[in-house]
Amino acid sequence: MGLGSEALNDHMYEFDKAEERHYAAIEAKERQLTIKIKTMTVEGNIKLIGETQTFDSGFTKRQIVVTTNDMYPQEIPIDFTKDGIAIIDNYKVGDNVTVHINLRGNEHNGKYYVNVQGWKMENTQPVSNSNDDLPV
Repeated sequence: MGLGSEALNDHMYEFDKAEERHYAAIEAKERQLTIKIKTMTVEGNIKLIGETQTFDSGFTKRQIVVTTNDMYPQEIPIDFTKDGIAIIDNYKVGDNVTVHINLRGNEHNGKYYVNVQGWKMENTQPVSNSNDDLPV
């Protein structure tokens, strides 16, 4: 016993709708599984390397200041904490670096604060505007 053409069309329509829902669900899952990693960095010269600070709570931090190589250079204080403090030991004032950072924010007594926290640092080559590197 076969299906009539109208029943077959209804069946195909339901099949197409189910297939659409299936693929829509897969697309939604793929969107959920897609992870976009955006890394924030500060690039420039190390202007200052501070001493390690230890607080009564046992918290430790060490701060560096990086002067950016932008048209309008900025002096950005960057804190390294806990195990990250040792990263700074491999660098000196004047080094050109790229510092990978996270922004941290908090509220205290109705005031809001932002902290720039470093977690990785790499040596970089300075940007040269001269023709010294060109062959003669």
